[in-house]
Amino acid sequence: MASLTMKTNNPAKRTTPKHSSATQLLKVYTLQMYNDVVESLYRDRVGEYLPDVLTDEASKIILNHDSSEGPMFLMMSQIAPHAATPREPFQTIPEDFEMMGHIQNPKRRSYAAMVRALDRSVGQIVKALEKKDILENTIILHLLRQRHYVSDHLTHITDWLPTFAHLAGVMHSKSEKLDGHNIWPTLSNNKSATRTEILHNIDPIIGYSSYYRDGWKYVNGTTSNGIYDTWLGDMPQENSPESLNYSQIVMNSDVWLALNPFSLKVLKTTDLEALRSQTEINCGQRILNSTNCYPLKAPCLFHLKEDPCEMSNVAHLEPNTVKDMEKRLNELHDRFAKKIYTPLQRGFDSHFGSWGPSLSYFSHRYILPWEPFFDGYDLRRNENVTYEGKGEYITDMITDEAVHVIRNHARTPGKPLFLMVTHVAPHAAEDTNPLQAPEEDVAKFGYIEDPERRVYAAMVASLDRSVGKIVMTLQETELLRNSVILFFSDNGAPTKGTYNTTGSNYPLRGQKFSPWEGAMRQPAVIWSPLIQKRHRVSDELIYSADWLPTLVSLCRSGPINDIDGMDVWRTISWDKCSPRHEIMHNIDPVLGYSSLYRNGWKYINGTTAEGNYDGWLGDVEGDDKAPGVANYIELVMKSPTWRALAPLAQKRLRVSDIKALRSQTQIKCANHKIGKSCNPLEQPCLFHLKSDPCEENNLAGRFSQKLIRMQERVRAFQESAMPPRNVPGDPKSNPELWNDVWTSWIDELSSQNAKTL
Repeated sequence: MASLTMKTNNPAKRTTPKHSSATQLLKVYTLQMYNDVVESLYRDRVGEYLPDVLTDEASKIILNHDSSEGPMFLMMSQIAPHAATPREPFQTIPEDFEMMGHIQNPKRRSYAAMVRALDRSVGQIVKALEKKDILENTIILHLLRQRHYVSDHLTHITDWLPTFAHLAGVMHSKSEKLDGHNIWPTLSNNKSATRTEILHNIDPIIGYSSYYRDGWKYVNGTTSNGIYDTWLGDMPQENSPESLNYSQIVMNSDVWLALNPFSLKVLKTTDLEALRSQTEINCGQRILNSTNCYPLKAPCLFHLKEDPCEMSNVAHLEPNTVKDMEKRLNELHDRFAKKIYTPLQRGFDSHFGSWGPSLSYFSHRYILPWEPFFDGYDLRRNENVTYEGKGEYITDMITDEAVHVIRNHARTPGKPLFLMVTHVAPHAAEDTNPLQAPEEDVAKFGYIEDPERRVYAAMVASLDRSVGKIVMTLQETELLRNSVILFFSDNGAPTKGTYNTTGSNYPLRGQKFSPWEGAMRQPAVIWSPLIQKRHRVSDELIYSADWLPTLVSLCRSGPINDIDGMDVWRTISWDKCSPRHEIMHNIDPVLGYSSLYRNGWKYINGTTAEGNYDGWLGDVEGDDKAPGVANYIELVMKSPTWRALAPLAQKRLRVSDIKALRSQTQIKCANHKIGKSCNPLEQPCLFHLKSDPCEENNLAGRFSQKLIRMQERVRAFQESAMPPRNVPGDPKSNPELWNDVWTSWIDELSSQNAKTL
């Protein structure tokens, strides 16, 4: 609920205030569940029903408002009838629940009681406005000049801000950049709406879009694999005993008695029944020759004036309308399927590999892991599709290419080389067949009982073999002495879910696609003769974005301005303290979670996958130790990589040195409980990672001020964050349309259109 109260001498003549900004003109109040001020205000009312608490506060604000200070804007964001928590969504008070005894279903009865509390809230607020004697100059989104009618004019939620601002005489300098329209003439005088279109959503993660324009609605893709795509909620009608006298009950209510004096005419029960009938939605009949809608397979089109219940898909009958809607959608967001976002257009001199996020190891195809499961070939040399090495293992192919690049570079001494080897291994190949390795590699791990873990070990072994070949090539070409070798991962292993690999982050909590340390905290190895203090393990804070400015500084190219990364070379080379003290892991506007690290503390609010990845995953059972594991360090020291690097060491390393370094890499959990358990779907959590790296002890209750400061820091990041720039899946990307190949289809379409012209 929102209301705007204005002080004027004559309600019919609104004067324009002299103030120049909304801050000077309006006294602004907001009441909502997650407001920190409200939280602190009601600590003494813990245990009371929140809708009533918020209503009492709204009434108090109204009664204490001083009209001489200017108009008031009160935004009342009631929680009712929203679900309370995933585990206990329906929460009400006993007396309201008892009033709904005619409803058989206990959940529906609770829901009706929650709506009753909302109705009671509206009544109490209207009575407060009447008591304050400001009701006659108040807008509660329905007190209009041309009244007592039902409007079907198009209105969007963003229209309320410019409409209220106009009524208050506030025209901010940024008003012209707002998406909303001033719809007061439409509301007050029933004029035609200025709005003709609404972009409902372009979902960057799930991959669907919905758009309305001039009576037409376009839908492409959907959510939750379509399980919500039917007509839900058809249930038996359970009328209250008083339902036959509904209009009379309304006309005897406190709200009606307060509002009726401002009516343009005396309303009778027949007027109310007529208005009620106009609000009914008539689905009508299916449109002739229309089809069913399956938005996961193809876009759908509805004419909502004739078909408000979206029963009749007429996309095939209106191809030009579909084309126009898609053209407008393309204008409303950027596309990324262009060559300008591929390696050669981003500064690289050569490229060999895929353009997609993963790849089948032998077929070199990428299969979209969600509907419509597009499948296409994806291996390129530079910008051209290549079919070389058909059936060969992609890890070995990329390794051979890296060796080839190094040898060619050695023929041009004096020129630096940046070589980024982004291996597929050990990433999952595809959702239905994630683990793929050569049989001869798998055979080496016969002592591992789990067949999936056996293949995964073979994939890691191929990666290990790749590192060895690259290091040996640097030595053979005499480039090793002046090289920096960095080996790191972008995220933790996915133990469960899509693309799971049986990889483990244990004892860290969580996994890939989660806010926990199992996703965020990754090991890295950096080697170079340029490092001054070597042969050590560092726990200084380094973020993946720091590698760019660090490597650039090594090339003496000067600092890069306006980036998030920091030059951490002094930390790496001299063991100095890291200049970084915080990492904003994520603020996800779609899934609704955030995670922040700052000065040893970590804040988590919300999570992913409904909390399915929030445990300590990957504690591998059994004892699948290699036969030579007892001599592991000796095996390492006999490897080709060790023999290549050892001559450049600062000292001769012994077995005991390696054991000491390995022990320093072990993560030791707190193993004692000093805080509460954490369920970030219910409330934010706080951990001290220095003493609790496994995130076992939630200290949010003990350090409430620290929690508040972390929340404030997240909000500061959120205000300056760019919105997600991903776009939904595009049916035109289907490799079937492009010779069975994933390609930059937007450029291809533009080229085809140019040729047609």
